[in-house]
Amino acid sequence: MASPNSPKIHQIHDLTELSELALQLKNSLKKPSLLLLNGELGAGKTALTKKIANHFGFAENLIKSPSYSLINIYKNDHIQINHLDFYRLNGHDQFLLNELLEISVLPNALTIIEWPERLDLQALFSKVKQILQIDLSLKNQGENTFRQIEIHDKSN
Repeated sequence: MASPNSPKIHQIHDLTELSELALQLKNSLKKPSLLLLNGELGAGKTALTKKIANHFGFAENLIKSPSYSLINIYKNDHIQINHLDFYRLNGHDQFLLNELLEISVLPNALTIIEWPERLDLQALFSKVKQILQIDLSLKNQGENTFRQIEIHDKSN
């Protein structure tokens, strides 16, 4: 029997399955929430973010990777999605961390961070209700390629 802290593992073969997983994630969130997306380039971090945002009422084509801007914020009457990408971050950035602490604790906030290992986020962990670490990877099975997505609940 899997322990409560065992990761939930999903094999995703197409965008429909990714959308279904995004809907499950959306329905299980306890805001303010923090999603930490780990995976190599092309593993599907931004694609998953687009699907989650779509289930909150945002058009997928409006959701862009914040690789150069570091942060994109999407708001409607129900939620504020803070989408961050630390891929280009070189070292500690106290200003960014302070901004992150301010926007991530809003009662309706969902903060999604790509490449979270590039900034020490310990100060943020005690300030949100839910922390999910989501590991994405591309896998090959014969001639088929699929995404494996492992979801680890890191909430206290």
